[in-house]
Amino acid sequence: MDELLYQDKEILEGRFFGNALQYVPKAEVPVYYLALTPSVQLDSHDLRLLEFIRDNGPVPKDVLYKWVNLSKRDLERSLWKLDLSLKIVRAGWIRERSWGEPLWDTFEKWLPQINLEALDPACAKEQLVLKFLKLNGILKVTQLLGLFRGSLTPREVLLTLESLIKRGLVVAGRFLEGEPEEQYADPLTLEALFSFRPKVEPFVFLIAQGDPFAIVWKDKLWEIFSIKAPAARGPAWISYIFSASEPCGFVDYKWRAKKSEIQNLVILPSYLTEDFLGRLLPILEENGAWMGHQIIEIHRINDVEAAAYEETLVGGTFRDFHYIFKEGKALKEIP
Repeated sequence: MDELLYQDKEILEGRFFGNALQYVPKAEVPVYYLALTPSVQLDSHDLRLLEFIRDNGPVPKDVLYKWVNLSKRDLERSLWKLDLSLKIVRAGWIRERSWGEPLWDTFEKWLPQINLEALDPACAKEQLVLKFLKLNGILKVTQLLGLFRGSLTPREVLLTLESLIKRGLVVAGRFLEGEPEEQYADPLTLEALFSFRPKVEPFVFLIAQGDPFAIVWKDKLWEIFSIKAPAARGPAWISYIFSASEPCGFVDYKWRAKKSEIQNLVILPSYLTEDFLGRLLPILEENGAWMGHQIIEIHRINDVEAAAYEETLVGGTFRDFHYIFKEGKALKEIP
């Protein structure tokens, strides 16, 4: 990831949808910029900071605190505005303390070959709507708005869809049985979806709460699980468990450097079987290994202390996968 971000410069990390950070391929940066970047009014503090970064970047925040004549509050505010408007970018990373910090540089210095004004904004919005439809299949207007995270208004989305429908790039209709609202789809994606035959054995996967797929399912996930935030304070996140296209549970993670600390592993009763756990547990291990973790530590299962399952069939499945029950938790070293 670091090579793609900071050496090869093939992806850019930015706040294209507002608060959260996203990763965008270099070639698509103008599309996201023109479709989503808000108009940010820069004041004299912002311009002074921008000038210093342009002359001295890439620089860490510690250097900015030392050499830019701004209060900490004003500097943080200006960094936020410059980041949001894509005037500055994360051009490197210093690995220190528990998290490290980015090195800031101006966009024009770091990616001089990219013309941010290369497209018409309306065309950029059309490209993103088409991309979301191709990636997610059949969507309602409310689901598209969710994917755009409020960056586009309902009117903008409807006008964009209307333009795409007129040119035959999008089709509208009621494609899903029992769904009263009109839906939209890319014609080829729609054809592929209706010709698809599910596998005999549904595959299991985890999707982070902020993933576009989870955003499309947001209302249904809330209806089933009624959870919007992790239980633990500080760095933490929710990952939802799907079996094929059916939500069947979630993993309440707390961020740790060396272990997958699961505050609560929630699985709907109909899925709490030996077969399903046999497909889920290796995925938890794969996720942990991908994050560089050395151990999985499960505190609770379905809101109950994990050790309460030790003498049940569920506990037997955990032991089959070499988990041990200790101090009320289910533990396993990741190979």
